[in-house]
Formats: sequence, structure tokens, C-alpha cells
Amino acid sequence: MRYQTTPYLLKDIKFTKNNLAFKNDYLERDKKHTHYDWEGLKKSLIENGYDPEKYGYIEISKDGYIYDGHHRTSVLQDIFINDEKKEVLIKKSSMNYNLEIFLIFTILFIISPILIGRYLFKKIKSIFK
Repeated sequence: MRYQTTPYLLKDIKFTKNNLAFKNDYLERDKKHTHYDWEGLKKSLIENGYDPEKYGYIEISKDGYIYDGHHRTSVLQDIFINDEKKEVLIKKSSMNYNLEIFLIFTILFIISPILIGRYLFKKIKSIFK
């Protein structure tokens, strides 16, 4: 996967349906127990700013979905909720989210078992020779 480092509008960074739990957990942190230190992250981002060189970049797909940085994005979108033009430096993939997920699925669940099966078959076959 190839990434390009570029400024990106914070409001345009998207969560997949499966990863909205990060944002919902943050938004409901006062109403329920959460295992993540949301307030510590918020305090750090307010005091030190978003420093991708030090803490890592938010990584997104070509179509704007988050791969890495769900916690930071949740907090940053809250801090800058009224700033429509706030940009953050991100790493953007050259692939669309759905294509990348398809490729990962194909490798993990189709190609890998075939290769492992062939390897095991050869090993078992050599045992019984």
C-alpha cells in the first residue's frame, strides 16, 4: 500500500460503520465506563497539538475512511467541531477502502489457506513415502 502525506480537511475524514464505535465511545464517555483515557488524549491534543511526526499519522483510504487514528480523529473532530476549514496532516492511501479490504480478505482467507494446504500436503506426503 502506498501512502501520500498530505493536508486533509478534518471534517471529511470518515468512520466506517464498524468503526463508529470509537466515535460513539468518545461522545458517550461521561455516560458510561470506558477503558480508554479519552480525557488524557483530549488534554494532550489541546496542550501539545496534533503532532504526527511524534505520535504517528492518521492514515486514511483514498476515499477518506480511517485505517489508523480513530481515537485521535474522534477527539480532534470534537475539538474543532465548529472549524469547517481545519486541516490535519494525514497519510492517504492510493487505494479505496473497499478494494483494500477485499484484497486483504482474499489474501487471508483464500490464498493463504491454499498455500498452507499445499505446504502441509507436501509435508504429509513426504512422511508417508
